[in-house]
Formats: sequence, C-alpha cells, structure tokens
Amino acid sequence: MLKSILFILLLAALAYAAWIEWSILSSAGLLWGIFFGFFIVPFALFAVLGFAPKKIMARE
Repeated sequence: MLKSILFILLLAALAYAAWIEWSILSSAGLLWGIFFGFFIVPFALFAVLGFAPKKIMARE
C-alpha cells in the first residue's frame, strides 16, 4: 500500500516538473528549457525519494 502511494507521489511530482519544463520551453525557448531542466526534474525526483521511508527503498 505504501509503495503504491510512493509511486503515485513520484509520478505526480514528475508530471508537475514536466509541466513546469514545458511552460519554460514554450515561453523562454530551448536553451532556457534545457538549463532549467537540469534543476527542476532532478529536484522533483530527489524530493519525493528523499521523503520516502528507508524501508520502502530497500529490497524486501
């Protein structure tokens, strides 16, 4: 149950990061999109994984 909640949170964070990235790409251009993409997408990924319980991340 907790793994599915973590997976849903991870997908939501990555979808939100993709939406932010698309808004940057459509308004500022490709170079700004690439520049901010190196910050926004990894931040969303590590923010979700950082709050995940350590027991979930280990193999069972």
